[in-house]
Amino acid sequence: MRRQFSVVIAIFGLALAGCTSPGTSSSPPRGSQPGIGSPDKGTVQGIFNGLGVKPGGPGRPSAGDLIFTREGTTYSTAASGNGTFSISLPPGAYRIAGWDVGETHQGTTSCQAVVNVMPRITAQVTVNCTFH
Repeated sequence: MRRQFSVVIAIFGLALAGCTSPGTSSSPPRGSQPGIGSPDKGTVQGIFNGLGVKPGGPGRPSAGDLIFTREGTTYSTAASGNGTFSISLPPGAYRIAGWDVGETHQGTTSCQAVVNVMPRITAQVTVNCTFH
């Protein structure tokens, strides 16, 4: 009788071991989506107004290159033909510089903005160029 009791306890223990404990769930963390970015990054979406219409006026949505800089580290992305862009970045405050397609990325640009990136948040920004 004692041996049967031990076997039943052993089987019950193995059955429990197969259950998932709360700390080992294979589901994604709350507030995240599987396969979309890192849970410690944020997203920046926006419009690049690069092409000039008239001197002193703002640009209009256009394709271009964007550089995001934070504490000496740079990240880059491209705006599509309609000016839209999206990039996933680690949290922090970034300076954004933009150039129309074909412009060199040397020197200064009038196409600038700033954005603050927070984990799991999508920030919206418009990068405007002013033409002289």
